[in-house]
Amino acid sequence: MEDGHQDTVQHDEGDSVQDGDANFTDDSDVEAGSALNIDNMSIEDGIRYWALSNNQTHQSINMVLRLFKKTGVKVPASAKTLLKTKRNPSSEIKDIDGGQFWYRGFRSCLLNYFRSVKVPPNCITLTLSIDGLPLHNSSNMQFWPILFKIEELPQAPVMAAAIFFGFQKPNNIEEFLRPAVDELNLLMANGIIIHGKKTKWKVAGQLLDKFVKDFETLYGERYISSNVHNLRHVLEEVEHFESFWSISTYVFENYLQFLKRLLRSGWKNLEQAINRLCEMDEMNMQHASTQSNSNYPTVKQRGNVSTLNINSNFLLHNNTRNFWFLTKNDHIVKFQSATK
Repeated sequence: MEDGHQDTVQHDEGDSVQDGDANFTDDSDVEAGSALNIDNMSIEDGIRYWALSNNQTHQSINMVLRLFKKTGVKVPASAKTLLKTKRNPSSEIKDIDGGQFWYRGFRSCLLNYFRSVKVPPNCITLTLSIDGLPLHNSSNMQFWPILFKIEELPQAPVMAAAIFFGFQKPNNIEEFLRPAVDELNLLMANGIIIHGKKTKWKVAGQLLDKFVKDFETLYGERYISSNVHNLRHVLEEVEHFESFWSISTYVFENYLQFLKRLLRSGWKNLEQAINRLCEMDEMNMQHASTQSNSNYPTVKQRGNVSTLNINSNFLLHNNTRNFWFLTKNDHIVKFQSATK
C-alpha cells in the first residue's frame, strides 16, 4: 500500500466509502446543474438529483431519507429504491480473455438520451474513442471503455457503449470489439427509429491529435513519437473537418475521469460503474418528464444575481462566470439583467 492511500471495505457496494485516489470533486458542474434544474423538481427528484450530481454513497442517501421521513415527508425507504439501482449488475457482465466485459450498446445509449431530446438530427455521425484508465494507485486494475459522442449535437454528453475491466488491456481485440462492430454495421444498414423518425447513420472514428512540429528540430528524431508526427497534419485535418473541436479528444479525457469518480472502493469496480451509469439514466428519464412540463424562458432574482434559464440546457448569470454568450449571428453579448 502506498503512503497516504486508504481503502475501506464494506459489504454493500452502494455504501462503500472512498478509495484515496478516486475521491474527486467538480463543484462547477454541480452548481450549474443545480441552478438549472432543482427548483422545478419534486422532493424525491431533488434528492435523487443531489445524490447523483454529488456522487453520494448509499449510506449518506439513506441518512437523508430517514431525516425526511422524520419530518413526515413521503420519500422512498432506501437509496436503492430512490435511485432504482440494478439488483444484479453482475448478470450483465461476461468474461472475456483478460478480464470482464459489459456491453451496453450504442442504440441503448442513444434511445435513453433522446428521451429528453425531442428533435433528433436527420443523420447521426459518431466519433469513437478507446483508451485505458488506471483505477487505483495501489493496483493495476483498469477500465478500457468504448466511448462515443454525437457530432451533430455538441451539447450531448459523451456516452459509454461498453467497458472492459481487467489488470491489463484486452487480450483478444476481436472479442473486445466484435459486439461494437456488429451493432454499428447493423445501425448503418438499417438506421434507428427515434420518436417515430428514422435517423440515418455515419460513423467518424478520429484518433488523438497533439504535439508540435518543431519537436523534431529541437530534440531530434530520437524523441519523436507518433503523437509528435500527428501535429503536422492538424491544419489539414481542421480544414477537412471544419472545426478543431470535432477532432479534439478532450471530452473523452474528461469522461474517463468522470468514470473514475464513480468508483467508491476497489471492490466490484465494473458493477459499481454499471450501477452509477444506470442510476443516472433513470435520473435523466425522470428529468425529461419534469422538463416537459416546464415553461421557458424563466427568470430568477436572488440579491444582485439574475438567472435566465433559456431552456433545460442553457442558462445565464449576470456574473463573471456565466454572462457571456454567442448569438447565432456570431455576436458576443454580455448578459446584464432580465425581467419577467
